[in-house]
Amino acid sequence: MRKLRLKEKLKASINSNPTSKATSDISKYIKELKDLQQRLNILGKAVKFHYDTLSKRTKVRSKTIKKLGKLAENTPLEDYISNSMKAPYSAYSRVSSNMDLRTNKSLYNFFHDVVMYVDEWRNLINKFASLTVPQMQEFLIEVDHYNSKLNFWEQRNKDMGKKEKFEGMVKDKLKRNKIKLSIAQKYYDDASARCALFMKEVTERAWVDLLPVVVKVIEMDANYHGKLICTKFVN
Repeated sequence: MRKLRLKEKLKASINSNPTSKATSDISKYIKELKDLQQRLNILGKAVKFHYDTLSKRTKVRSKTIKKLGKLAENTPLEDYISNSMKAPYSAYSRVSSNMDLRTNKSLYNFFHDVVMYVDEWRNLINKFASLTVPQMQEFLIEVDHYNSKLNFWEQRNKDMGKKEKFEGMVKDKLKRNKIKLSIAQKYYDDASARCALFMKEVTERAWVDLLPVVVKVIEMDANYHGKLICTKFVN
């Protein structure tokens, strides 16, 4: 019970005292993870906007073609449209229509893949943060717990002086708490190192992957709209 009460006090102390280096490290990791999540959310929204816009544009074009077909009924244009669609693939209208559909499909699939890619990274970060950060906090509580016990027994050892009756017991307590402290410290250091390595990989590797994707989205969207404008001027 005493150990549990001490742990609760230490936990409250850690939460209210962010000056400790280990605690500030955890706060830094949490802040960096939240910043990265926010950036991914912004990127995800931007890509989803392009994805939804393309989907709407495809639906509008499909409706326009249907309306054009209805308007052309019982007119010379009806025969022209009908003959064009029945013509072989070398016919310009059929090739143009086919290319347009393929372009739309490729863009649609590309944006879908980008959204999935961003979601995958966001889920990975959320999973890591939910598992590692609480684990680091628990290890930090253990470190502070055994640190305080070690300080207590070191002080007792100094106060004992030449009272040999308790000397063996105090030294035994000191030895055991030093071992427990070193084990707890190792667990915390390992968890901290994993968190630091993860952040390094995310910031270096993930953004190296994501930057070309963002650039490609902008290029493809610019080219697509540029071709649409050129087509309108030509027609």
